[in-house]
Parts: sequence; C-alpha cells; structure tokens
Amino acid sequence: IALMPDCSALSDCSGHGECSAPHRCTCRLTEAWAGEDCSLRIPDRTSSIVCEHGVAFVGTPARCRFVARLAHEPVATSSLLVSVTARDRYGILRQEEASAVSELPFTFTAARPFESKDFTYRGLFEVTVKYLPIIGALSFVSQVKAVLPPDPGRSEVSCEAPSALPLGAKVACSVRFRDAAGEAVCVPAARGVVRARATSA
Repeated sequence: IALMPDCSALSDCSGHGECSAPHRCTCRLTEAWAGEDCSLRIPDRTSSIVCEHGVAFVGTPARCRFVARLAHEPVATSSLLVSVTARDRYGILRQEEASAVSELPFTFTAARPFESKDFTYRGLFEVTVKYLPIIGALSFVSQVKAVLPPDPGRSEVSCEAPSALPLGAKVACSVRFRDAAGEAVCVPAARGVVRARATSA
C-alpha cells in the first residue's frame, strides 16, 4: 500500500507542483510557479516600476508600485518572492507586504535632489526575484526626479482678476512654487479655479 501525502489544504498544489510532504508543495520553478500552494508566478524582466508622479519631494514618501509581468502578461506574485530596493544614498524604500496581486506597492523617500538622467545606465530601483539566481537583481530606470519641497513663504500666487470681485465669482489663478533658496520648483499639481468667498473695501 502506497501512502501519499495530503496537500488538499493547499489546493493540491494548484496543479503546478507536487505534494512532497503533508501540507508541503514542491512547485515547478522552471515553469515560473511558486508560493506555498504553487499559485503564484515568478515575474521576469518584462515587469516594470511605476510611480504616481514623476516628481518626488525630498523627505516626503512617494507612492510607487512594482507591476509584475511574465512574458509581458500581468501575473499574480508576492512580496515574499519579489524584493524592491533603492540605491542607499538616494533615499529610503519601504515595501508593503502583499500576496496574490499583480502590483506590489512601496514608498520611496528621497534623501537628496536628483535627476532621472542620473540613472540612465543603472536604475534607481533594483528588484531581486527569489528563485532566479541566474538573473539576479533587475535594475529599473524610472522617470522620477527628486526636488526640494516648495517653501510657502517664497511661493507666489497670481490671479487673472480685477482688484475687486463679486461675491461667488470665479477667477483663474496660478501658483509659482519656489524652494527655500528661491529657485523654481516643478510639482505635480492640478489646474483649477479659486472661488471668492468675501469682498474687502
């Protein structure tokens, strides 16, 4: 009588591995299957890193995400399989725990100003994929630059409006952001209007 280990609690290794011991799967790594129940994929170089904005403020966390792909197709993976890091002298990266998702979130806090062209040949972010020692760390060149945050005391607001506005009127305004040194700063900001709430004599 042959006794077979039971992996029913692990969906019988999802059909992508062998039940090597009770509640233990051996996944088909050569086919890019991984995870406790062999339901996750090992992403490849067709993956990418996307940040919410192309401009990050020094000292302020910027939200980004690792988009997992395998042969250009989105796949479900885990932060246990994929580790994202940033070059130390440029900032601090904190990766959030996530599993069975195609996008792994993380935040990057720039420690100093830099331009995206500083990483033309080597990426700002490095990704280490478990079980892929041949490939090793993948470098990603992201179009992100870091600038000093704007200084409210030096930034300027200008509006296309007469000196007096009727109550409830709308007027288009623009903001010129400047840092503590008085230099202009590019920031991701939405265009809008300012509604006058009161009048002055």
